[in-house]
Amino acid sequence: MNGYEKTYETMRLRLADRDLSAAATALGLSAPIDGVLNLDFLGRQWRVDRLGVTQVGGNAASVNCKTVIVYYLTHGGGGFPQYDFVFLKSFASGLFDGSDGVTSAERGRLTDYARFVAIARRLNAEFLRETANGSHTWLFYAFPKVPVQLTFIEGDDEFPAQTQIKFDVTATTFLPFETLAVLNGLISGELAGKDI
Repeated sequence: MNGYEKTYETMRLRLADRDLSAAATALGLSAPIDGVLNLDFLGRQWRVDRLGVTQVGGNAASVNCKTVIVYYLTHGGGGFPQYDFVFLKSFASGLFDGSDGVTSAERGRLTDYARFVAIARRLNAEFLRETANGSHTWLFYAFPKVPVQLTFIEGDDEFPAQTQIKFDVTATTFLPFETLAVLNGLISGELAGKDI
């Protein structure tokens, strides 16, 4: 068992004592039916009960996806998003010198806008705007109270195409920073075409 699996096994124990109905109401999810909470996460369907998280259909579920779902249900955040978006490093209070949310499309990642659109639609994202400099911005919800802004910036002769991932300023109200960083990685994987 690797470290990610151990984390999930520890986290899933929180579900045994969690009132899923109250959590669903507070977090904008549909009420559980017969103790089972169904939700959409990264364009896939998930089932949550007191024993853990499973992906409905498809491949075996990524353990990191399952852990992020448990954190969302048990972290205890409240309130509503402000729709003011920032890069992941903005949440770190100077302790994290990591990615600014920009992913170079030259490193085998997303290179054309049509592919980006296909991925955005699979994530149930909605188009927001396009600017004259070739920037295309979409909005999707990782969870009902965790909106994420995805931007594709077209490349030119000097700069390769890029994608940006930004989170609402309230994101750490609903997920601890470390879990938000994992979510950022999962979204980056989606944009790179990796199966989660």
